[in-house]
Amino acid sequence: MILKKYSLATLAFLYLSCSFTTREQELEVINFKTYFDITLESDKPNLKETFDIKIVRAGKIRCYIIPTVSERSEFKLISNGVYKEGEVTHDTTYSYHMIENGYINGLKYDSLTTIVGKEFKVDSLLDRINIGKSHQLGNSMIFDSKLVSSSTDKKNGKLISEKYVSQGASEFDTLYRYYDYSMNTIEFSLAPLVDKKTGTKLVKLIGIKNPRKFKTHAINRECIITEFERTSYKNPSEILALIEKFKRDKGKLQLN
Repeated sequence: MILKKYSLATLAFLYLSCSFTTREQELEVINFKTYFDITLESDKPNLKETFDIKIVRAGKIRCYIIPTVSERSEFKLISNGVYKEGEVTHDTTYSYHMIENGYINGLKYDSLTTIVGKEFKVDSLLDRINIGKSHQLGNSMIFDSKLVSSSTDKKNGKLISEKYVSQGASEFDTLYRYYDYSMNTIEFSLAPLVDKKTGTKLVKLIGIKNPRKFKTHAINRECIITEFERTSYKNPSEILALIEKFKRDKGKLQLN
């Protein structure tokens, strides 16, 4: 048998590598999406936008990875100070918002290599990305609508889907709810009250408004979709490193 000798530095590296690998398996990663198809101006096509963020949870700490898209236009000089608009490109950058359960403030890192995080209010962030307490409450409410159909899983009896139709004064003419019992272990919630009541996890909402008129203005059919799904993170070690940095920084900055 051949015995190998390792330096303390090598052993420490091997230990950290194994530790990171174990912790990578404990990460809870989801994609949270909000899709808007809404009318901004009468007699014009709807605005269609998708807001897509990734949320990574490790124990009591969550990281909200939020994209920012910037548009850049190139202009070419033709002659005598006359320019012609060229190619339009879009660049996407990501900011990392770190939150610990029970804290009212978090730290925002503009990139994975940001030296010092910026303090922010947790409630303000959650409201901005449409998952604050008021949004969760709104997702839970069925006002002046009638349940017209539903489906359940034959194996466990849990809800799979529901369809509601407006009786006159509800926000949407038609509302669809979709559930996934396999997501029950996920901490994230669109509507905690609904999850508790149904014993399963609400994972998708589709709200539809039919074409209508407001005074003399025509409003197109509108649709808002909110959903989340389980996913993975391409380089989990970089998020784990940022989480460790956040732990150190929140102590130095006396975050509360």
